[in-house]
Amino acid sequence: MGKKYKLTNETKTIVVDGKEIVLHRIFSLKNIRPRFTDSAGNLIEDPIYMVPKGFHGGYIESEENLSQEGNAWVDTYGYVYGNARVLDDATVSGLSEVGGNAVICGDTFVGFRAKLTSGVYKDVDVYGSKVIERGKNFTVIKPNVDNSDFDF
Repeated sequence: MGKKYKLTNETKTIVVDGKEIVLHRIFSLKNIRPRFTDSAGNLIEDPIYMVPKGFHGGYIESEENLSQEGNAWVDTYGYVYGNARVLDDATVSGLSEVGGNAVICGDTFVGFRAKLTSGVYKDVDVYGSKVIERGKNFTVIKPNVDNSDFDF
């Protein structure tokens, strides 16, 4: 199995806790189908959610941040850095930032300006400052992290 993405020479520098971090834009080397689900955990089967080969994605600090396996993806306006990991079929999108030691895995979707710096998020949806846990017949919404200092 070959790589699904590569780092490009296009960079963006962000400042986190007074430290400059250089992020590299990613570029898909094959078609990728990140798992997008609704709040009930139902898979959205729509070709619009396919990441085509040759697509520029978001920004990561290193290949350690985004798995080369599965369908994990960082979309155009997502940032991942530090020891953070995006694994399995998880997606980081929508002006969101994942850093520190956060782990995004399973079929988790992170979007809508979410800012995660710690914890493990598996098979949930993170919308801004809310985490939505999926269950058989219910959805629980609970507070997440403070994203008030997040700025793109």
